[in-house]
Amino acid sequence: MAVENGQLDEASSLINAALKLDVENPSLQFLNGFIYHLNGLEKNKSLFAMAEQGYKLSIKFDPSNWLAHFQLGLLYLDQKNFESAKLAFAEALILNNNSADLLYNAAVAAYYSGSPEEAAGFLYRLRSLEPESKRVLKSSTIVSAALGNQEATHLFLNKYSQRKDAGDLLHLKARVEQWGSTHRYAHQASLRLPSINPKPAQKIQAGPDITPAPLPPVDSAAAAQGAPPPSPDAAAQGAPPPSPDAAAQGAPPPSPDAAAQGAPPPSPDAAAQ
Repeated sequence: MAVENGQLDEASSLINAALKLDVENPSLQFLNGFIYHLNGLEKNKSLFAMAEQGYKLSIKFDPSNWLAHFQLGLLYLDQKNFESAKLAFAEALILNNNSADLLYNAAVAAYYSGSPEEAAGFLYRLRSLEPESKRVLKSSTIVSAALGNQEATHLFLNKYSQRKDAGDLLHLKARVEQWGSTHRYAHQASLRLPSINPKPAQKIQAGPDITPAPLPPVDSAAAAQGAPPPSPDAAAQGAPPPSPDAAAQGAPPPSPDAAAQGAPPPSPDAAAQ
């Protein structure tokens, strides 16, 4: 009676007195948590910690009490702790999956925790219990829009718009449009993503003003006549590769020993003669 009349302080005193006689009573622990929960909402949110303790003790002494799991989830919702709320509601659903309020709040917790797929699952079950209710049509519209399911979004939105109590229809349409813009932007961004290619091998630089010399060209005619390729030592000392014209006339390539002793390379004019 004290709780129903709003006399929460008196109710809390009575429950705590009873708990001194039977501290392991799950019903008393549940009521104790519930009163602290209400006091936290009306007066001081610091009492939420006492409410959580009461609900958890009730679950400890009677794990089959789905209402304690449910109220614990509502407590977490009031604190915007959506992930913990979702877990508490999941525990309650194991014990009772026929409560419309439980399914609805589980969908809310899943949606706000960033799991619209899970929210859609809870709403699917909820629609079997109350297929045309205002809350199920509204939440089904938003969750379908979050998933990018345009067909389902328009279906639920049209049903919702036909209700006489759909006073927040403009707000709901705005939320649908926001989700649509989000999906369009994400699609456009994915089209602009650069292709991912393996990084080319990094060149080894000998110094700031030195770049690797290109490999000398290989003359196919000279190679066919058995002419040896330029000496690697001569190439390392800057000796130019043999002229293609000279190679074609059978002129031998410079001697590696001569190149090593500093002999100048043939003049381009001389090679042309």
